[in-house]
Amino acid sequence: MHQQLVALSSQADLKANIMITVTAILLSISLTHLDQGRLRPSAITFAGFLLVALIFALLSVLPKFPFPGQRRREQRAPRDLLFFNHVAAMPQDEYVRSMAAVLERDSSVYEALVRNLHNQSTYLLQAKYRYLTLSYLAFLGGVIAATIAYIANAIQ
Repeated sequence: MHQQLVALSSQADLKANIMITVTAILLSISLTHLDQGRLRPSAITFAGFLLVALIFALLSVLPKFPFPGQRRREQRAPRDLLFFNHVAAMPQDEYVRSMAAVLERDSSVYEALVRNLHNQSTYLLQAKYRYLTLSYLAFLGGVIAATIAYIANAIQ
């Protein structure tokens, strides 16, 4: 399951990089058509949606670090001693003591592994795939809206 999560994370990063490349190229092309009267409404519409798609694609690959107030809220929740974000937030001595307590019993080791798989899945879904989905939806919305704007302008 861990390998599957790593593969899903890599796929999300690859898709985000593709979206970043495609939207950046199309955004620069559409901005060159802003001075052409016939294409202007659809170019503005498409550029706006592309910008939103680009931002969401960037957010999906941007490292997630907690803001100052957020760290305090996370400390109230149970820590995942196998999750990098929680490990990095702990002083080394505290982490070593906490891991030693977990490693005392097999049942607590298995529980830590299961909790880690759940936390990684949740993180992947919330931190990567949510933004990636929004990026694709913005791109699709831009294609549809720009086409409608072009047709509406052509009819006039």
